[in-house]
Amino acid sequence: MLSPTLAGGQPRRYAGGVDARDLEAIFTAILYFGTFVVIGYGGRRLIDGMRRTLPDPRVVLTLRDPVDRVWSVFSFAKGMLQLPSEMTFDEYLDRCMALQRNHAPRPATARAYWSIRGGVYADFLPDWLEAFDEDRLQVVLFDRFAKDNRGTVRDLCAWLGIDTACVDRFDLSVENRSAGYRNRIVHRIALAANSERLLRDHRRLKAPLRRAYEAINGKARREKMPVEARARLRELFGPSNAAVAEMLRERGATDLPGWLASPMSP
Repeated sequence: MLSPTLAGGQPRRYAGGVDARDLEAIFTAILYFGTFVVIGYGGRRLIDGMRRTLPDPRVVLTLRDPVDRVWSVFSFAKGMLQLPSEMTFDEYLDRCMALQRNHAPRPATARAYWSIRGGVYADFLPDWLEAFDEDRLQVVLFDRFAKDNRGTVRDLCAWLGIDTACVDRFDLSVENRSAGYRNRIVHRIALAANSERLLRDHRRLKAPLRRAYEAINGKARREKMPVEARARLRELFGPSNAAVAEMLRERGATDLPGWLASPMSP
């Protein structure tokens, strides 16, 4: 099985079975990021590569309200010092819109600006639905995962033919929550330390160190998405959300969340 892991972001290959620690890392990543896509959506090229490499692949796609996803990427990128500290959300949206207008692929650098383009799911989902039937592909909505993460993980494990007994031992608490900081230099040092495998592979060591850092240099983020920006994004994503909702209904989906059930509502 080829499994993306949080340890360095590199795929890890197993001759057989699945390491429960990596499953836990994957599902924790879904819980935080809302969509666990390490290398972008890939499209037809990735699909063909999977079919050549894996004898019987199964695919799990996670979709989050694209409006909330844009704000999440903005907040996370600011916390990771990937965006200028003085950049406003409206300025950020203008940069993102340039990529969306050009239908640009995910850039190798400055990936934070691809959040709007990456949220137009209707441009990417059809290739996957066409390539894999319901027995080989599941679409998991982040809304359900956030509401019942353990139940969702258990259902996915059962669908994958994995023993569900390990799920109760998983720690599915949110990791790497976006937060502010007091001193930029101290924050940069902390980010560098966090990027090392020593911390990324040892969550029990990382947890007390993170608490100590937050006590020293942490700062609560009180910034919220401007109402006007939310309305702008809701209108922009409306047509794509409506198309995605129709695709999911054709696959038998019911009880869709508000952003899909009423895609044009503010």
